[in-house]
Amino acid sequence: LRRKGRLMREYLVLCPNFPSNRCTPHQRLSAASLPERNHLLNDEDMVSMRDIVEMEKEVLVRFLTHSFAPWIEHIKSKCILCREKGHFCELCHSQELLYPFDLDAVDACAVCGALMHASCKAARVQGGREEQCGLCERRRRLEESRRMEEEAKEQKKEG
Repeated sequence: LRRKGRLMREYLVLCPNFPSNRCTPHQRLSAASLPERNHLLNDEDMVSMRDIVEMEKEVLVRFLTHSFAPWIEHIKSKCILCREKGHFCELCHSQELLYPFDLDAVDACAVCGALMHASCKAARVQGGREEQCGLCERRRRLEESRRMEEEAKEQKKEG
């Protein structure tokens, strides 16, 4: 959850509409924080005694879930600018928008960082296909096409 919050905060601090379109960057940063608990977003390894006690009672999970709910709503529903920063799956090309903070549902290409459904990537790997995503494959084909064009130009010059 802490990593999810940190990834969402990256969207929010750059959004001119969060929490409103009339706020300053400082106000935006304040709105995308956890008062007196910002260490939960700033450093995944730092915990306080309070955090440890609340982890035992599952209070911390409820606190983070409650704190992140308006952030998720802003990014996925309320703000067109944030929503448009979503990604389409590079493997199945579904129209569902994917976000890097949906840690349980998405996976990123190890080469280029493009997002895909975790289930699509698992099926691709299980099927014995390359781990390259669609974007990597398109980039490879484009590079190969450019290389062939350059070779053709060189041959024309020589011949």
